[in-house]
Amino acid sequence: MPVITPLGSYLPGFLSLTPLGGAALGALAFLFCRLFTRRGREVGGGRLLLLALLFLWAGVVFSLTIPIAFPSQWHPGANVRYVLANIQYRPLESSLLIYKNCASIQNYWPFLRLVVGNFFLLAPFGVLLPALWPRRWKLGRVALLAGGISLGIEGSQLLINLLCGSLVRTVEIDDLILNLSGCVACYLLFALCRAIWRRCRKRVA
Repeated sequence: MPVITPLGSYLPGFLSLTPLGGAALGALAFLFCRLFTRRGREVGGGRLLLLALLFLWAGVVFSLTIPIAFPSQWHPGANVRYVLANIQYRPLESSLLIYKNCASIQNYWPFLRLVVGNFFLLAPFGVLLPALWPRRWKLGRVALLAGGISLGIEGSQLLINLLCGSLVRTVEIDDLILNLSGCVACYLLFALCRAIWRRCRKRVA
């Protein structure tokens, strides 16, 4: 019998957090850093709010991408070929197929949820990181981090599939492309807005 938590997460052999549950997990991590680390206590003002948002969104990303499988669901060695054969290596093939299927039934919600959602999944990091540490987080580092997070997500999903011997989550190159593109696009937009703001301030001064 599934166990439903107050935040809507459930445990029918898997620990699946809702976005609200993920945000709560991020909030706990933020409070821990705030209370028990020196750097956390030194941050104040607007940067503290941005840091809190960073932790909250990291928790939401975790909840949306990583289901935790308990040992009762593990069947390592089962269907390994099937799991590996269903990795989507061809760029944008899955996204185009989803769009065609949605267009055929005139319901674009799955496309918005899966494709557009993946584009914006890591986009907040493209704003929060350079806003918090503008000298440290330039385009190269932001892109490298986004690519690393996305690759880690896909690798974790593949590991879960292999442990369970089934397709718990789809593993595809499209997610990596969309996650990276969304984060970089958001960074570039933020950098453009910041440059315009600085020029306006200089003219007023």
